[in-house]
Amino acid sequence: MMELSTATVWAFGVVQCLGWSVGLLARFSTGSRYQVVAHAFFMVTLVAVGIFTALSFLLGTQCWLLSATTLAGMILLAICDFDRHRRPATI
Repeated sequence: MMELSTATVWAFGVVQCLGWSVGLLARFSTGSRYQVVAHAFFMVTLVAVGIFTALSFLLGTQCWLLSATTLAGMILLAICDFDRHRRPATI
């Protein structure tokens, strides 16, 4: 297993926290005037978390599972419909 520097661990932690917070920001900005900016920032952060996931897996560190969980959580925040009462029932 590879030994990580302190700066790498901090960068990893910042990217994970940024991923969750931007995912929630993109979810809660739906319908506001900042929706386009929040969704664009979400896409950039999604790519960054994906790159960190691949790099941590390739480096052989055990942190890739946390990063993969963040990536999956961001994807679920993007595609899940939490506002069902606005839609009419189809059946």
